[in-house]
Amino acid sequence: MSKMISRFNSHFYKHDDGRYMPSVTTIISKTLANQGLNLWYKQLGLQADIVARESADRGSRVHHAIDMAVGHNAIVILQPDYAPNFTSEEIFNLAKNNYVEIMQHEDEYEMVMRALQFLEQFPYSEITSEQHLFSELNYAGTIDIQMVLEEDFQLVVNNTKVNLPKGKIIMDWKTGNAYPEQLMQLSAYAKMVEEPVENALIVYLNAKTKSKLSIKHLNLETINNSFDDFLAVKNVYERLFAIKPPVSIELPTSILFNRLY
Repeated sequence: MSKMISRFNSHFYKHDDGRYMPSVTTIISKTLANQGLNLWYKQLGLQADIVARESADRGSRVHHAIDMAVGHNAIVILQPDYAPNFTSEEIFNLAKNNYVEIMQHEDEYEMVMRALQFLEQFPYSEITSEQHLFSELNYAGTIDIQMVLEEDFQLVVNNTKVNLPKGKIIMDWKTGNAYPEQLMQLSAYAKMVEEPVENALIVYLNAKTKSKLSIKHLNLETINNSFDDFLAVKNVYERLFAIKPPVSIELPTSILFNRLY
């Protein structure tokens, strides 16, 4: 039996009080021209839309797998269609006691592995994944990782050393390239958290480094300055697009062609 699903025509969040709030990424992407991204699109030519969609889907799969592992204690397995590593029976047995997240692409699996190994080094007492938050300033977003450090910790990635004090930090996973707008994105997330956030990390899981991992650290000064930039962009967004309820699109989950003869 076919069912109807509904989705928005752009990225909005619906608050419990009925208000629709634009996402941080929507505010930034609809208002600012990303020069690096535009150059990438131009280089791809006619294939740009296809490659961009594949890149977005890859990022979604990686984010989902990390969330399943961190937030739901899932076992992540690599199971390509062309060369399965597990039999159906083995997967069934794994699923008896745990969620099982199946990944088909080796490069995506490696990014998830790097993310989980990265998290394991932190001395945290609390960790949450993929939490939706709403701001009193009428925007919303999803924070990839929130973590409370039990003690001061020195993070070392490649040749970068970051001293992180005890307390809450947030992180954002990136499966693509680094862009300046990402500082505004993470600073906007930091300001949505109830407890003060004075340190944030952008973690690049497919970086052009030997370890394929790199980070960008935002201290309190960077967070505050980048948040001022975000508020300026948000003001322009609201003037240009005026926050209106998104258009809801309904689609059937299945279709059947009925022959006339």
